[in-house]
Amino acid sequence: MLIRHIMLENIRGLGYDAPLELALEPMDGTLAGWHVVVGPNGSGKSTLLRAIALACAGPGVIKALQPSRGWWLGDSKSPAKVAVVLDKGADDAWYTPHLESGGEFEGVGESGTVKLEVRLSATQMTGTGGPEEPAHGPWIDNDQPPGWFIAGYGATRHIADGNRFPGDGGISESRPVAQLSSLFAANGAIADPVSWLKQLKLQEEPLLPRLLELVSDGLLPRSGKAVGVESDGLLLHEDGRTLPLTSLSDGYQTVVALVLDLVRQLARTRGGIRTRRQDGRAIIENEGVVLIDEIEAHLHPGWQRRIGAWLVAHFPNMQFIVTTHSPFICQAATSGCVVRLAHPDEGSASRVLTRAELEPVVNGTADDIYVSSLFGIDSTRSPAGEALLARASELEAKILDRVATDEERAEYRRVKARVPPSADVLQALDAARLRAG
Repeated sequence: MLIRHIMLENIRGLGYDAPLELALEPMDGTLAGWHVVVGPNGSGKSTLLRAIALACAGPGVIKALQPSRGWWLGDSKSPAKVAVVLDKGADDAWYTPHLESGGEFEGVGESGTVKLEVRLSATQMTGTGGPEEPAHGPWIDNDQPPGWFIAGYGATRHIADGNRFPGDGGISESRPVAQLSSLFAANGAIADPVSWLKQLKLQEEPLLPRLLELVSDGLLPRSGKAVGVESDGLLLHEDGRTLPLTSLSDGYQTVVALVLDLVRQLARTRGGIRTRRQDGRAIIENEGVVLIDEIEAHLHPGWQRRIGAWLVAHFPNMQFIVTTHSPFICQAATSGCVVRLAHPDEGSASRVLTRAELEPVVNGTADDIYVSSLFGIDSTRSPAGEALLARASELEAKILDRVATDEERAEYRRVKARVPPSADVLQALDAARLRAG
């Protein structure tokens, strides 16, 4: 499944004055890819991801993650609603009950869309959908049919202590609950993947070599390679040394843990995980939706520039919907779209950027994006730098008008020396020097 349309009504302030409708219209025409949600603090970015999870997973799953209906309604006494229109995938199936046999899973039939909707009030949470009944399809909990995959990760995403996973044997949480638990949990932890990797090694699973190849393909620093799994965990070879993953920074550990957890969740689905090789790269073919809150958390700006393209390249059929405060994350939306949520105090409407608005975002510099309407920052310079620049402009005007004193001319030279040109100006100068030889 992939999401085509989102509608919210009175969900913690989203769609309060009027229903909020977001049509995901990507630049390249495909719904799989990198969809980015931006907006100021308090605009509802995290709420939007959780509302998407509610509609896709259904009331039964979400009640285990967020049992309070009051959380969704906030201070409002009015009923709330969230709906998604999904493109049904080739792997998706419905459960069809039969009196004589109990039932079976059948393909969704003709390609097309299905609408899933959840309504909330102070007294109840109910779901509707059609034309098929979602309780027999994507909303089945313990025995979820093939397809309909959705996973979510919260903003903190530290690696949890211990070696047991939510949803595994001995833990009461179901698989669909486990796939979304990080998005709703206060600490947003990701399960440590080491015990699962060790299990794959003991069982001589052919998936393990593909996982090592996946992690080694640009996910580690300085062209490091994942070489095996031992008692110390995932072992890496880097600069002639063999060391455990835990020796890397929190940022690298968290990214690797998120990728491995996503693969583990896919491997536990009824249809299992499907991999292939393409251009020497390990590719995960499964389709579904992945929600990640504040994707840039723990990541150096260099990694923020790369993470979107990396995930899309290795999970080409997945639809990633991520929130961010980083312009670098927005630049990867060449295969998706950008949603700009407005704060209630802004007096503007939340919306999906048009193609014309998106072009300078994916092709411009970080400074261009910061000062655009997407982030609305007046300047990327520090307040002190802005003051120097203003003084330089004031002195320059006097010099041009030929009224500057010798002291002001000297001051102008000192101020200009302290205000460096912007990065794009420096790049243009370097390019000009290269062309000149």
